[in-house]
Amino acid sequence: MRLYHFPTSPNCLKVRAVAYEIGVELELATVNIFKSESRSAAFRALNPNGLVPVLVDRDFVLWESNAILTYLASRYGGQALISADARRRADIDRWLHWESAHMGPAIAKVAFERCVKPMFGGKQASEVAVSPALSAFEQNCRVLETSLGDKEFVTSSL
Repeated sequence: MRLYHFPTSPNCLKVRAVAYEIGVELELATVNIFKSESRSAAFRALNPNGLVPVLVDRDFVLWESNAILTYLASRYGGQALISADARRRADIDRWLHWESAHMGPAIAKVAFERCVKPMFGGKQASEVAVSPALSAFEQNCRVLETSLGDKEFVTSSL
């Protein structure tokens, strides 16, 4: 099974973490997003969005990190990470969707402005862009902290 990834991408890191946790060995194919390798015709044949990660499992091609997570857990024995029970599965899915719709975009904006932009010509981060992203991040952290309460995880498939 091959994972097209970029080593520091958070979405790629979470796929690699889940694969590791359930014992799935991945053949890693690095796609240098800073050199526009994800925009090539060959890569866009795998993912028309031109984004990593992309998982290729024999003749099955899957993109979108959270879809890859649930596929790996469902197909390769990650019962501790996924559930067949409809309510528990819905709870897991809720948090996966929440992460991609809320937490991920807030973190991505801050990371782009404060980490990525300076790597290319030393441009200063736009605090106009960072300020609302930090506010969103803080709000999302409050949601997460409230949901955790005294639990170790926000959801449990057990």
